[in-house]
Amino acid sequence: MERQSSQNSDRIKETQKQVEDVTSVMQSNMNHILEREGKLGELELRADQLQTNTEQFQKTGVRLKRQYYWENMKMKLLIAACFMVILLIIISILAYNFGS
Repeated sequence: MERQSSQNSDRIKETQKQVEDVTSVMQSNMNHILEREGKLGELELRADQLQTNTEQFQKTGVRLKRQYYWENMKMKLLIAACFMVILLIIISILAYNFGS
């Protein structure tokens, strides 16, 4: 009887040890899950900030593109006007020389 009681006691201790091990593993897993949740939250915030920065960068890029387009267009029109003036001067000189 005493031997059976000793075996039962050993089984109970072994079972308690297994339960403690499982509990320890579960607690460790829960800690890992909480850490991962925190990291995912941080990552989501960074992704949102990156999205906001991307939208701002795109708006700025479009604005600069328009600005430089019009500056370039003004320069082309100025060059074309100068060319036309020079061409008119040359044509009027030639017309004056042929007319005389």
